[in-house]
Amino acid sequence: GMVVKQPGPRLTLRDATNRLELASVDGADPLPPYVRLISDVISGDRTLFTRPDGLSHAWDSITPLLDNPPAVQTYPRGSWGPQAASSLADPEGWFLEREDAKDG
Repeated sequence: GMVVKQPGPRLTLRDATNRLELASVDGADPLPPYVRLISDVISGDRTLFTRPDGLSHAWDSITPLLDNPPAVQTYPRGSWGPQAASSLADPEGWFLEREDAKDG
């Protein structure tokens, strides 16, 4: 799915879907996802993989959290999560909270 501009001079947007059925393309032989992944590894196609410097940066970012994990915070089933989570999206707040506020 995507949001597209309707034809015409106004900036009017609408939801649209796009589907490419590879099985219907002449000469196509779509591979299942894991077969495609293994094929990319064997052929050396690195476009779907993180570069070594990116992987190193990811580990640098997450290691402090792994070394000193925060305490688990419980919350009621069916709620939006622990109260402390509301400050994670400051100053704008969570998108869904803003939508709920408009509806109610």
